[in-house]
Amino acid sequence: MSNALDGFRVIDLSNGLAGNSCTKLLADLGAEVIKLENPGRGDFTRTLVPWVFETFNRNKRSFAVDLRRAEGRDLALRLIRTADVFIQTLHPDAAESMGLGRGAVTACNPRIIHVSLSAFGATGPSSRRKAVDVVIQAESGLSTIQGQIMTNGSFIDATAGLHLLSGILSALMKRERTGEVDHVTVNLLDAALYMESVPFAEFSVTGSVIDPRAYVRRFPTVSVLAVQSSSPTSASPPRRAARRTSRSCGPNSPPRSEAGRGRTGSTTSMSATSWPGRSTALLTSSATSRSGSTTHSSGCASATVARPPSSARPSGSVSNGSSRRRPPISAPIPTRCCPNSG
Repeated sequence: MSNALDGFRVIDLSNGLAGNSCTKLLADLGAEVIKLENPGRGDFTRTLVPWVFETFNRNKRSFAVDLRRAEGRDLALRLIRTADVFIQTLHPDAAESMGLGRGAVTACNPRIIHVSLSAFGATGPSSRRKAVDVVIQAESGLSTIQGQIMTNGSFIDATAGLHLLSGILSALMKRERTGEVDHVTVNLLDAALYMESVPFAEFSVTGSVIDPRAYVRRFPTVSVLAVQSSSPTSASPPRRAARRTSRSCGPNSPPRSEAGRGRTGSTTSMSATSWPGRSTALLTSSATSRSGSTTHSSGCASATVARPPSSARPSGSVSNGSSRRRPPISAPIPTRCCPNSG
């Protein structure tokens, strides 16, 4: 797949993440991507978030050109004559004022696929507005559905980049098969609404949208559950909770006892609950004592994760053997990559 677009040339006139994420993937697929940047400053991510620039502009060639001057515009049009795709993320009026609107570009090269990205679309009352990822989250209602603004992720930008990629690949396939040229237009608001297709489908049928705080109770099989200490005096967050396990034992293993420690054995059950900002499974214990000692049941431990709590449904149980602390399990943190930048 790395050479699927070998021989295709893309002229990239984009800033930020959405357009650059698309052209990065085109370069990964073998296309030759030539990035046009403003003289001096270049793409604003070069200085604002250089690690983002390095990540999303690998495998590209780039040079600075002043598109407001006639010489710079002529140079861009010379490149456009040799290209298959031209992608721009400028304000709708900016490309036209530079002489790089769809009409001028297609007149220069009738076979080129013109691709544009905007915040709210090229037409309509909001077409001239500018916006970034978090603004679109608020405008689309995604922040209400999630219960918060999702920062430091640029989810909508990345989704819009994938929409651009699918549109470009479809247009290239159609042109190669039939000779017909289609153009691609994507906006951030449409990308956000696509991310909300599931709650929108639910609302169209039920007339309501689920409260994100009740998600764990309604869909326990796809919710994130953590283990929480059952100590009645402990209010520590789930991340610090002790994780308990039972020692493996055979069917003929004798029972174990601990006497004189003032402790009782525990039978542990899991039930769904909620901590602020997250959903957890709470470990609750019930004690049994026999002749001043604690007797732990023999046999291999078996665990049953209870469904959401209900007064009519008893929770599952775990027969607890010798307890020991287990270090938290966490995924390795990826190190920063150093991609090649053009």
